Amino acid sequence: MAKFLFVVQGEGRGHMTQAISMYHLLTANGHEVCSVMVGCSNNREIPRFFYDKIAAPVIPFASPNFVVDGRNKSIKFYTRLTAYGASKRLALSFYELPSHKRVRVIPPLLRKEVYSARVSEGDYFLVYLVNSGYSEEIIRWNEKNPRQELHCFWDKKDAPEEFRHSPTLTFHRLSDQKFLKLMAACKAFISTAGFESICESMYFGKPVFLVPVEGHFEQLCNAIDAQVAGAGIYDTTFSIDKLMHYLPDHIPSDNFRNWANMLPNRFLGEIQAVTERSGTDAAYANTN
Repeated sequence: MAKFLFVVQGEGRGHMTQAISMYHLLTANGHEVCSVMVGCSNNREIPRFFYDKIAAPVIPFASPNFVVDGRNKSIKFYTRLTAYGASKRLALSFYELPSHKRVRVIPPLLRKEVYSARVSEGDYFLVYLVNSGYSEEIIRWNEKNPRQELHCFWDKKDAPEEFRHSPTLTFHRLSDQKFLKLMAACKAFISTAGFESICESMYFGKPVFLVPVEGHFEQLCNAIDAQVAGAGIYDTTFSIDKLMHYLPDHIPSDNFRNWANMLPNRFLGEIQAVTERSGTDAAYANTN
């Protein structure tokens, strides 16, 4: 069995839930996670649920982070050093693709709670905003469409746990269990194009409407790829009217669910191959 050190980029909830998923998968199979290092900045807090779900020392450290514009929307630059010197890179994907050289394509790292969640369809839309500046667009749409209920999660440091802006628009601080419960019962999911949230909504069969963060190339790739995979549609602004028009044409697919269920065998097989080849009981994991 191997010992692991995690290094987690602390932007957005997806990187943290992926680390939690990886932690539980490894420890359930006899491996040890010695410590978890989380990159952070003054603009964001590490959510309480991250400490609660990982029974290993969590060490915050100052790291490169997104620099946003004055509206707290667009990125000006994002610097990261990742996978330096790695013998293998595991690439998470919405669907199966051929591996290439040291890059191995595997299913997404979904939390164990996703697999056991009870799915239903309510009348509300669930919204997740990685940058709180986008809340202005959500508020404007709600004012023009007051009959449609919206539950919105945001990463706003000074916000209360729950803020009811109007009878049909409620803002929530990040909470893993509340978020998952509301997603499992929503009518559709609206979000900036973070990989993990898209995967959770696809597993539940929920239509998605994505708005990549301005200047964020990775999120643009996620949005395009998610549309190709049949998850839903994307746009450059939160013009939710487009989602309303799209919903009658959305057809859920079982392909993603089948792919996601392959994760334990695929992931553990890749980890075992590395530790056996290296002849060491130590390993390094990066979720970025």
